[in-house]
Amino acid sequence: YAVASGPGISFCSLPSYSGLTGFIRHIGAVRAAIGRAVDDCPAVIVGSPSPIAYLTARALSSRARSYGAHIVGDPDQVFSKGAFHHPLRAPLRQAATSAQRKLSRHASAVLFVTAETLQRKYPTNGKVYSASDVWLDDAAFQSGPPRDRAMPFTLVTVGMLDQPYKGTSVLLDAGVRLLRLGLAISLRIVGCGRLIPELQQRADRLGLESVVEFLGQLDRNGVQ
Repeated sequence: YAVASGPGISFCSLPSYSGLTGFIRHIGAVRAAIGRAVDDCPAVIVGSPSPIAYLTARALSSRARSYGAHIVGDPDQVFSKGAFHHPLRAPLRQAATSAQRKLSRHASAVLFVTAETLQRKYPTNGKVYSASDVWLDDAAFQSGPPRDRAMPFTLVTVGMLDQPYKGTSVLLDAGVRLLRLGLAISLRIVGCGRLIPELQQRADRLGLESVVEFLGQLDRNGVQ
């Protein structure tokens, strides 16, 4: 993992909790810690979707203070059927989507990672910016004539492997279908997270152990 500490950067710890039950059990202490943190900060940018972001935005609004927001995802998709497995998935989806709408609407400025999709779904009364931290250098990709389907080729996916909505299991299922169609493929899965053991077991069950590589977290050069 990259080191984030350094000159001008400090961290405010939150009470330790695990999962939804732990969050609910410690929500009072979490709110108090957030309140102390924002009181010491003249300017705040919240990163959403995140329950911490929602609580922080609420704390700032209750203090009649403005804040900026960085919206990097859609909780409506995060908690969609098939992407998230929990008995409370439906109410969590509704609550998180509603919370992000309020957060975005009241922010003084919002930076979205999409050109228009998240902007339409989570409009704001503040200023709107669009940017992404995904940088793809054309020089890192080779172009050429169409490939023959008999030639081997590699599929690469890059992302955190902590949540099912990244769709890595779907890629594994698709890999099986491609092999059955007679295509010579290999899969390289870049990223770390708690789902790696489960995904490795799925790959083994599907008979993909010889064509799948789990490479863990890589830097920019490693990804290219």
